[in-house]
Formats: sequence, C-alpha cells, structure tokens
Amino acid sequence: MITTWQQVADALRAAIRDGVTPPGDRLPTVAELAEQYGVAKMTVQRALTDLRAEDLIVSWQGGRA
Repeated sequence: MITTWQQVADALRAAIRDGVTPPGDRLPTVAELAEQYGVAKMTVQRALTDLRAEDLIVSWQGGRA
C-alpha cells in the first residue's frame, strides 16, 4: 500500500521529470504544498525528505543563495 507521503513524493517527482518544475526553480513552500495536495505539513516534509535523499531537490535555511 502506498502511503500519502509517497503519493506526494511521486507527484513531485513527476513534476520535476516532466519539466513542470525545471531544475533551479523553487518549489512552493511546505504550507503551499500541503494545501495543494490536501495533506498535513508533516506529510509534505516526509515526501521532501525522500526527494532530498534521492538528490532530486536541495534545501537550505535562510535567504537566497
């Protein structure tokens, strides 16, 4: 059975793969993604953790790099 966070991760992977979110573009905030997918922020954070582990996204604290 696929969990909710896995579904969110799969949707984000597809957006990256299909060029909806091109390399270098910022993803929406966790709050925005939670609202978009109708899930809790923790669910989005878990999905993003997987994408980071796969080196599909990078994140950092603070201002723009």
